[in-house]
Amino acid sequence: MLLLGLTFLSTRAQDSFNLEQLRAAAKEHYPEFKQKAISKQGYDLELAKLKTLLYPKLNFGLQASWQSAVTSIDVPGINIKSQPRDQYKAYVDVNQVLWDGGIMGKQLDLKASQQELEQQKIEVGLQKPQEQVDFLYFSALLLQAQVDQLSLVRSTIENKLKQVQGAIANGVMLESNAWLLEAELIKNAQLQTEAKAQQLSVARMLSEWTGLEVAADAKFESPSSRDLPTKSIISRPELHLFSLQNRTVDLGIAAVDAKYRPRVIAFSQLGYGRPGLNMLDTHFRPWAVVGARLTWDIYDWGAGRVEKEALALQKEMVKVQKEAFERQTNLGLIQVEEDLDKLRKLLQQDDDMIKLRGKIKETSSVQLENGIITATEYLDRLNEEVAANLAKRLHEIQVLMTQARYGYITGNN
Repeated sequence: MLLLGLTFLSTRAQDSFNLEQLRAAAKEHYPEFKQKAISKQGYDLELAKLKTLLYPKLNFGLQASWQSAVTSIDVPGINIKSQPRDQYKAYVDVNQVLWDGGIMGKQLDLKASQQELEQQKIEVGLQKPQEQVDFLYFSALLLQAQVDQLSLVRSTIENKLKQVQGAIANGVMLESNAWLLEAELIKNAQLQTEAKAQQLSVARMLSEWTGLEVAADAKFESPSSRDLPTKSIISRPELHLFSLQNRTVDLGIAAVDAKYRPRVIAFSQLGYGRPGLNMLDTHFRPWAVVGARLTWDIYDWGAGRVEKEALALQKEMVKVQKEAFERQTNLGLIQVEEDLDKLRKLLQQDDDMIKLRGKIKETSSVQLENGIITATEYLDRLNEEVAANLAKRLHEIQVLMTQARYGYITGNN
């Protein structure tokens, strides 16, 4: 029995969620997140392939040939047998790089930087689910506030309807006032139906984005409000991406330079054939050759210079992109600061408005009970108070959204 209870608890949908939890889930659930592991596997394979260039190179060959003329030596009185016109050999060549001018080291550094750059590009792409989750989350908060307010209004109307029905029974009020209140209850039920349908839609989209089971009636915790720092510190993943792009270009230039340094290679050849190393020997013989050579590409017709100029242009392009990004970020921060200043002023006015609307509604409630005003006038005053409360809640959520937007723009969530 206990096991069944634990199983039920583990499979039941979660009751409440906070913003950071949904952001993290959306990031891990986003398809591009899986690319990080795949990209790392690809990098490991490329690295293993690149390191094989340091190992000895073995080459096996077979050769048979016939030539129209061969070396012959004519010495009077001496019979020197000429080498045969058909020749055969089997051999193994072994080449080992002793010093490559630093090419391998530069290539490894370049590959590592390219892999880090690829990972950072994926990280930048993972900002998209955060934006979507933020929008849905604050929409859910607003709908949650709307449903709560509608429930409170419904309770208020129901209580007022009982008072009105009592007055009608006593003959001091027209029955039409009760009809108006009953109609408002139906309208309230319709609004709740619409709001709950929207809650279900938002919950389903959050489930799709995060991979979590988000119920339509789940509760969403409001993030704590916080003051913005006096000086913005930008730590967006895009800035790190620009830095990595510059470093990768620098390493690419260094790798080009390394290609034009001298290289020292040891070589050997082991073989068997006819003739051997002695060209006058007509028998099949084994042989071996061991040595070292230095190679140096001293002129490439400017190919290296052109390659480095192309890389330098890439670096200039990164600089332009970074400047454009920083400009857009600064404009976004200005907008955030202006929006927050406006919203805080609106919130102060909301408090004054709610107090006044509350007093007016209470007065109209008494007037309705005494038959001074109709139910229509009372409902107008009630709806005005509801609108004032909803406006304040909307502004509070907009403050939280704007602060979250600030965190997104600066990269300091």
